[in-house]
Amino acid sequence: MLSKPLQFYLVLIGFSPVALVFGLVAGVDFLKHYDLHFLPISKASLLTGLDVFFQAGGLYLLSFILLIPLTALLLKAIRKNAEVRPIETKSIKSYDFQMNTVYLSYILPFAKFAPLEWKGIYTIASLFILLIISWSNRRTYSTNVFLSVFFSYRHFEVQTRAEVTYIMMSKRHLINTKDIRAYIKLADFIILDPEK
Repeated sequence: MLSKPLQFYLVLIGFSPVALVFGLVAGVDFLKHYDLHFLPISKASLLTGLDVFFQAGGLYLLSFILLIPLTALLLKAIRKNAEVRPIETKSIKSYDFQMNTVYLSYILPFAKFAPLEWKGIYTIASLFILLIISWSNRRTYSTNVFLSVFFSYRHFEVQTRAEVTYIMMSKRHLINTKDIRAYIKLADFIILDPEK
């Protein structure tokens, strides 16, 4: 099973599309109200450009973009180093139907949204609440939009012959219980299909 910080990271990246929404909305709002000017390259213009980048929601977008290669490296390390255990499955069914509500929750902020200042107390409070939610959910069932959209993982509810139910993440389309012969345990009730 993964360490607590890695379990926390996997849950946290499930919420990372929120950063993408923040960044896109802030960027669009910024471009509506300001004109862009290109200045000759100097130390002052670079600092001004960096300030504009932060005001336009660039910190959110940059943090989101950095998560993609970090997550790819983490998944590669998990597949290479984690213990692969045998499993006997009794039933399997898709759990991706739970994702529809999650997708809508990421789209709805585009309807009407006032972007927060990147240094603002509200942004810090929102991030703090997000961290608390992620930490408290690291050991429970969870679906991960980030892994679904950017890494093509599907979620399946798998029940073993010992009557234990897990959420399995897999890149394969699993229909038959005979297709699942092994797993990698990520958290108490979240497992990973070791086959690519």
